[in-house]
Amino acid sequence: MLDIGTHRGLFSALFNGVLHPQKTVCVEPNNYKNSIITSRLQGYPHVIINTALADTKATKTYYMHSEDSMNSIVESDPDILASNFPFDDQSKMQKQQIETLTLDDLLDTELKGVSDLFIKIDTQGNELNILKAGTNVLSATNAILVEHMFLTPYKTDYTFFDLVSFLKGLGFECSGALHINRRPNYQVSAVDFLFVKQ
Repeated sequence: MLDIGTHRGLFSALFNGVLHPQKTVCVEPNNYKNSIITSRLQGYPHVIINTALADTKATKTYYMHSEDSMNSIVESDPDILASNFPFDDQSKMQKQQIETLTLDDLLDTELKGVSDLFIKIDTQGNELNILKAGTNVLSATNAILVEHMFLTPYKTDYTFFDLVSFLKGLGFECSGALHINRRPNYQVSAVDFLFVKQ
């Protein structure tokens, strides 16, 4: 199981408790979360990779929000943040230069020889770009749980229809929404969709 954007490891812990994968690979740029992730996955085989994935292997700006679940390498729109995500204090935003890898880069290390993979990806507006740079990994993947933000502060360069079209071209069909997040005004914000290879 590959958890891209592990954050505090809640999903990884749930997945392991139910489906018991042979190994969990957690990709999380924020190394201060390592102890939290390790505590949640105690007793389950796992490894943590402290990097961000992107469309290229490069040095990129990592935007660190006051609400760390919103950290991303995708820049956000301050007006949308202020109006729809007021809990994220923009005055505390920090920037850091980090080295990124592509999804296929992981084939040389933690995913070497893998043939039966489940991917969960939640990277705040960068999901499709990461997947596009991982077609070799996706050929060994059976299912993907991917977050898409419909109400998003991020300057994302693709639509939900682009995501569906790309995955459909690789043989994945959308099986439906598993979780829906709404803003206080009940507007749909982010949805977790399950894509299964046919």
